[in-house]
Amino acid sequence: MYTQAGPQFRDELHRYNLPSSLVKDINARLESIQPKVRSDGIQPGYMTGEINPKPKRNSPKAKSSSREASLFGAEGDVTEKPIDPVKVYSDKELIREIEKIASILVPEKDWSVRIAAMQRIEGLVLGGAADYPCFRGLLKQLGGPLSTQLSDRRSSIVKQACHLLCFLSKELLGDFEAYAEMFIPVLFKLVVITVLVIAESADNCIKTMLRNCKVARVLPRIADCAKNDRNAVLRARCCEYALLVIEHWPDAPEIHRSAELYEDMIKCCVSDAMSELWEVTLFLLFPLYFSNIAIPIK
Repeated sequence: MYTQAGPQFRDELHRYNLPSSLVKDINARLESIQPKVRSDGIQPGYMTGEINPKPKRNSPKAKSSSREASLFGAEGDVTEKPIDPVKVYSDKELIREIEKIASILVPEKDWSVRIAAMQRIEGLVLGGAADYPCFRGLLKQLGGPLSTQLSDRRSSIVKQACHLLCFLSKELLGDFEAYAEMFIPVLFKLVVITVLVIAESADNCIKTMLRNCKVARVLPRIADCAKNDRNAVLRARCCEYALLVIEHWPDAPEIHRSAELYEDMIKCCVSDAMSELWEVTLFLLFPLYFSNIAIPIK
């Protein structure tokens, strides 16, 4: 099947959330198999994906659409290439841009087109779109479409969406708090899945947003997951997120008002059966909490 379908076969495997050990074994076996390639360098019946070999230089498709080729290239290509600023010169022009992007960020659209749309958001911000008073309101319109991209099972889509959220939080800082509070619960669902690139992208995205935004209203959700979620990985990650909030926002009044919430979480997590979680709580979160915002434990 792999010799006929090529990298699309791997994409299909990712949809089934197979155990990581099994995925590793399958990938090792596939490494020794090369998909069949036509004389023009393109395998009919499948589109090139994140992990496929580069098309031949003399491929007509590669010559006619170099931008598409870059989007269909290696996983790192979609977020590591520099983005050119996109200038707009009026509120109306910016509104049209955002509306067009929102219409593209739907599952029915080709994944490469959606990646290009997310890159255009970054380009607009680099071009000064955030300086327009209407930009914050327009960004709310992208909440649903971007959440849809985070829920996509294609790793390149999720990675690009996470990259965009990290970028926006760094550019907008406190102005991004409301949006971070919207996306963090969606990202919680991704940090526990077995596709490593998705889980790591989601984890890094949450941590980046927590460093740039106080997002105090998400703290109850973080604490509840750390104490009660059935998934041990999410419990451990949420303990790390709570630690990161104290590290970066020790003087924030919103965090001090959450003192009892932290106290209750610490009491619960130090008795957790997962060693990683209680070690983080006991040796990192506990001392930091009591040196910054503690109230006496009863």
